[in-house]
Amino acid sequence: MRCPTRTSPEQAFGESYYATANYSHYLWKADRYRHLARDLADLFEKLSTWRSVEHLLDYGCGPGFLVEGFQQLGKNATGCDISPWSIRYGSETLGIPFLRLPEQLDWSTNWSMVTALDVLEHMHDDDIDELLDRIDTDLLVARIPLTTTEGGKFVLPVSEEDPTHVNRKTAAGWERLLLRHGFESWLVLNLSTIWESDGVLSRVFRRRG
Repeated sequence: MRCPTRTSPEQAFGESYYATANYSHYLWKADRYRHLARDLADLFEKLSTWRSVEHLLDYGCGPGFLVEGFQQLGKNATGCDISPWSIRYGSETLGIPFLRLPEQLDWSTNWSMVTALDVLEHMHDDDIDELLDRIDTDLLVARIPLTTTEGGKFVLPVSEEDPTHVNRKTAAGWERLLLRHGFESWLVLNLSTIWESDGVLSRVFRRRG
């Protein structure tokens, strides 16, 4: 995956990216992501699918808070991110196992579920195409900020202000892209930690057929 800016991943997604007022200091949100892991577990438990979820991948994991939350629930969870800083911080400072750079990931793994939260907007379409072609999973949980029109401004100011947000689509635009790769919208999320709104798509997609 290319870095969405002209700088390196280390520069674009270094410590300052995760500890700025723009994102309300992401590094302080560990408990929120652990709660999110529990919310998703409860949802899939109600759908009678949680026991069959064995291998989870959080793509765009940052320092790995969601990965840690899934691991605390007894799941085999791995995180992947293009930011060397966030992988080092999560692995070495926080002690979260199984965080990887893309080139370190075993792409042959059949993942029970993949989460991609606040990540696809950082990627160009051809990078997303390559990712979805490589990842082997039937369930994709996505959270993506939305624009008012295709290629237009983001609905939420915080999304518009991030210079690494290079992919501007409406909900319908994202649905079309994912459907091209065989993923259809299955569940609209409305949980305490993740929900859909006019400015954010939050859904579970499943592979057709």
